[in-house]
Amino acid sequence: TLKLKGPSASVNLNPVKANIIRSLCIAPDQALEYWPPMEIMGSPDRPVHTGAIFVQLNRLRQKLNRAGLADEAIKSLRLRGYRLTIPVGIHSGS
Repeated sequence: TLKLKGPSASVNLNPVKANIIRSLCIAPDQALEYWPPMEIMGSPDRPVHTGAIFVQLNRLRQKLNRAGLADEAIKSLRLRGYRLTIPVGIHSGS
Protein backbone atom coordinates (compact mmCIF):
# COMPACT_ATOMS: atom_id res chain seq x y z
CA THR A 1 0.00 0.00 0.00
CA LEU A 2 1.25 3.47 -0.85
CA LYS A 3 0.50 6.20 1.66
CA LEU A 4 0.64 9.94 1.49
CA LYS A 5 1.24 11.48 4.90
CA GLY A 6 -0.10 14.95 5.59
CA PRO A 7 -0.26 17.16 8.66
CA SER A 8 -3.59 15.71 9.85
CA ALA A 9 -3.76 12.20 8.37
CA SER A 10 -2.28 9.59 6.06
CA VAL A 11 -4.24 8.48 3.01
CA ASN A 12 -3.85 5.43 0.81
CA LEU A 13 -2.98 6.00 -2.83
CA ASN A 14 -3.51 3.59 -5.67
CA PRO A 15 -0.57 3.18 -8.07
CA VAL A 16 -2.01 5.59 -10.65
CA LYS A 17 -2.43 8.42 -8.15
CA ALA A 18 0.98 7.72 -6.63
CA ASN A 19 2.59 7.84 -10.10
CA ILE A 20 0.86 11.14 -10.86
CA ILE A 21 2.23 12.61 -7.60
CA ARG A 22 5.70 11.23 -8.32
CA SER A 23 5.60 12.69 -11.83
CA LEU A 24 4.60 16.09 -10.45
CA CYS A 25 7.38 15.94 -7.84
CA ILE A 26 10.13 15.29 -10.38
CA ALA A 27 8.82 17.52 -13.18
CA PRO A 28 10.68 20.78 -13.84
CA ASP A 29 9.08 23.45 -11.64
CA GLN A 30 6.75 20.63 -10.52
CA ALA A 31 4.60 21.30 -13.60
CA LEU A 32 3.34 18.61 -15.96
CA GLU A 33 1.76 18.95 -19.35
CA TYR A 34 -1.39 16.93 -19.98
CA TRP A 35 0.25 13.98 -21.73
CA PRO A 36 2.29 12.42 -18.85
CA PRO A 37 -0.81 11.70 -16.73
CA MET A 38 -2.46 10.28 -19.85
CA GLU A 39 0.49 7.90 -20.29
CA ILE A 40 0.42 6.93 -16.61
CA MET A 41 -3.29 6.15 -16.69
CA GLY A 42 -3.53 4.52 -20.10
CA SER A 43 -2.21 1.58 -21.97
CA PRO A 44 -1.51 1.04 -25.68
CA ASP A 45 -4.85 -0.69 -26.14
CA ARG A 46 -6.85 1.74 -23.99
CA PRO A 47 -6.48 5.44 -24.78
CA VAL A 48 -7.31 7.91 -22.02
CA HIS A 49 -9.52 10.94 -22.48
CA THR A 50 -8.63 14.24 -20.80
CA GLY A 51 -11.89 13.97 -18.82
CA ALA A 52 -10.48 10.88 -17.09
CA ILE A 53 -7.40 12.86 -16.07
CA PHE A 54 -9.63 15.60 -14.67
CA VAL A 55 -11.51 13.02 -12.58
CA GLN A 56 -8.29 11.37 -11.28
CA LEU A 57 -6.75 14.72 -10.37
CA ASN A 58 -9.91 15.84 -8.57
CA ARG A 59 -9.90 12.60 -6.57
CA LEU A 60 -6.22 13.08 -5.83
CA ARG A 61 -6.91 16.64 -4.64
CA GLN A 62 -9.62 15.27 -2.32
CA LYS A 63 -7.15 12.77 -0.85
CA LEU A 64 -4.57 15.53 -0.35
CA ASN A 65 -7.25 17.61 1.35
CA ARG A 66 -8.19 14.71 3.67
CA ALA A 67 -4.52 14.45 4.61
CA GLY A 68 -4.67 18.10 5.69
CA LEU A 69 -2.96 19.66 2.69
CA ALA A 70 -4.03 22.83 0.90
CA ASP A 71 -7.03 22.90 -1.43
CA GLU A 72 -4.76 24.18 -4.21
CA ALA A 73 -2.09 21.49 -3.72
CA ILE A 74 -2.42 20.64 -7.41
CA LYS A 75 -3.15 23.66 -9.52
CA SER A 76 -4.50 23.53 -13.07
CA LEU A 77 -2.44 25.52 -15.54
CA ARG A 78 -4.72 26.70 -18.29
CA LEU A 79 -3.84 25.09 -21.62
CA ARG A 80 -0.60 23.70 -20.13
CA GLY A 81 -1.24 21.02 -17.53
CA TYR A 82 -0.87 20.83 -13.75
CA ARG A 83 1.50 22.09 -11.06
CA LEU A 84 2.21 20.77 -7.58
CA THR A 85 2.23 23.74 -5.19
CA ILE A 86 3.31 22.00 -1.97
CA PRO A 87 6.10 19.62 -0.95
CA VAL A 88 4.87 16.01 -1.03
CA GLY A 89 6.43 12.66 -0.15
CA ILE A 90 5.17 9.11 -0.69
CA HIS A 91 6.31 6.06 1.27
CA SER A 92 5.41 2.40 1.38
CA GLY A 93 3.32 1.49 4.37
CA SER A 94 1.35 -1.39 5.74
